[in-house]
Amino acid sequence: MPRSSRWPAIAPEMICVLDTCALVNMKKTELLKIEEQFGIFVAMTPMLASGALAFPRQVAAEMARAQYPDTPGTWVVAYKSQVIYPDPGDDAMAEVQGAAQLTDPAGDSDFEPADPYVVAMAWELSQHYPKSRVNVVSDDFVDRMPRKQSVAFACNELGIECWRSDTFVEHMRGVMTLHRHPTATSPTSMPGEPDL
Repeated sequence: MPRSSRWPAIAPEMICVLDTCALVNMKKTELLKIEEQFGIFVAMTPMLASGALAFPRQVAAEMARAQYPDTPGTWVVAYKSQVIYPDPGDDAMAEVQGAAQLTDPAGDSDFEPADPYVVAMAWELSQHYPKSRVNVVSDDFVDRMPRKQSVAFACNELGIECWRSDTFVEHMRGVMTLHRHPTATSPTSMPGEPDL
């Protein structure tokens, strides 16, 4: 099913753009206990449709390459069509490529890394919604030059906030409390169903 690719008329107050490494790290039990994972991802799902959460299709492609899918991987692949924003355009990609080297020039040419698309999506959203707080959720904070610079470096160069996955998980716990989603430790209903 294709992405809806529409821009909401009313901008969300905050838009989080997810990077692959942050999603992968969300399965680490020191960050998110196994019994919490389902509830967090249930709460994240309607945020895709509202525009408060997004990721480019390249993140789903990276997650789909995993040999043994887990909660983050299956969620991204299952709900990639729920992302309402289009993939970043050429202007956004050029802006990011001018700010940082996010791809390894000697890397696998058959593989399209998600990092530049994640930052470009966030940059494009920040331009489209200047009053919204747009941030990238990534754990890529270490430059590995001469191969590539970090997502955090690119975000800093472009004036985009960058959260680590632990900050995002705490944010989601707050969202779940605020919106009375099932608790992360006791998932009792799916979106659209009444809480038990």
